[in-house]
Amino acid sequence: MKFLITTHDTQAIELLTYIAHQDGHDVTVCHNTTAAWQACQQDFYPLVIVDIEKESSAEMDSLQLCRQICTLSAEKNVVILLLAEPAQLENLKAIFEAGINDYFTKPLNPQQVRMRLEIVKQHGRERFERWQAEESLRESEEKFRTLLEYAPEGIIIVDKEGRIVLVNAMSEEMFGYTRAEMLGQNIEILLPERLRPRHANHRHAFLAHPKNRQMGQSLDLLARRKFGTVFPVEVGLSVANTKNGILIIAHVINITERKQTEEKANRQGELLYGVARAMNYLLVTPNFSVAIEEVLKYLGLSTNVSRVYLFENHFHPQTNEPLMSLRFEWTLDESHAQINHLALQNASYSPSFSRWYETLRNEKTIQGSVRQLPLLERQPLEVRKVKTIFIAPIMILGRFWGFIGFEDDQFERQWRMPIGT
Repeated sequence: MKFLITTHDTQAIELLTYIAHQDGHDVTVCHNTTAAWQACQQDFYPLVIVDIEKESSAEMDSLQLCRQICTLSAEKNVVILLLAEPAQLENLKAIFEAGINDYFTKPLNPQQVRMRLEIVKQHGRERFERWQAEESLRESEEKFRTLLEYAPEGIIIVDKEGRIVLVNAMSEEMFGYTRAEMLGQNIEILLPERLRPRHANHRHAFLAHPKNRQMGQSLDLLARRKFGTVFPVEVGLSVANTKNGILIIAHVINITERKQTEEKANRQGELLYGVARAMNYLLVTPNFSVAIEEVLKYLGLSTNVSRVYLFENHFHPQTNEPLMSLRFEWTLDESHAQINHLALQNASYSPSFSRWYETLRNEKTIQGSVRQLPLLERQPLEVRKVKTIFIAPIMILGRFWGFIGFEDDQFERQWRMPIGT
């Protein structure tokens, strides 16, 4: 244990230091209250002995020092002993109100000092150990809160009534509410309105037989942000029994990206299925034109686009300039059909689509948002309100025969067409 002694009395210093060292304690000696106060601010002393000597006008008095030490070390239960002449102990009320636990009278008697210090040390040790245990508990709670606060998933703790009692930073980010807005609210505010009554029933049933539930064991769940947007989530539950009752800890993960990836994979599967059906139709249907039209229909429905078409290449008989002609077409809305437009027969790639010709004959695709295309390419597509295109070359025996095109006039999309489609 560490002692701090504040006195000018050399005999008291020698005696107290000798006894403390015999018992294996460290001693710091300060000769005035200012130095003692600085020492207490820099380190913790479980036992402080303060002489009630008269200080200079520039220094705080002994009782003021004791009050400040008590304030500084309130949670650590420091023990303060006063060193005083009998005549200085007339106002014991003021002395004990200053936070002093006990006192020595001068001249010091070694036997009495040993006895008093032993009692005080035991009392101080118990108080200090209790403080250490409380401090360790506080540190553990702080670590828990830090881990919870910076967890990568949303963590929401609710009581048995379904009221939110604690949330972390990710929950604020995920749901768009501030912490103050969520605390005390019913957990159902984080669900779409149509699901709230049913979830309340599920919650009551869960509380009747509470048990931990790992991520991924539940059906697809939906959550709702503050401003109404709904998104898919996965939720794991754990149960904590506390002195204040049962608490349910919900671990929430936003699985929007995972769902989007699954949907893309499903769309690709549907596309491949559509291609397989189309190829089968080509093989079993003797009428080539009818077969091609059915193939385009399958591809259009499988890719969920507005229009699919085939252009064939040929060359101008005099200039040998590359031309293109619309041969086959499928449209979701027949009123948007372009097959009978003369402008799409024997149309020149130049100047608007010169880039397309060079790109496609090198067996590369053209895809993306129409608004990001060069102006000359963009204008004829914007007239028809096309938002996204995907153009792939058709190569026959190494020759650039023509191209197949997909258009979407409803949405801008990122194409995920399988290689070889």
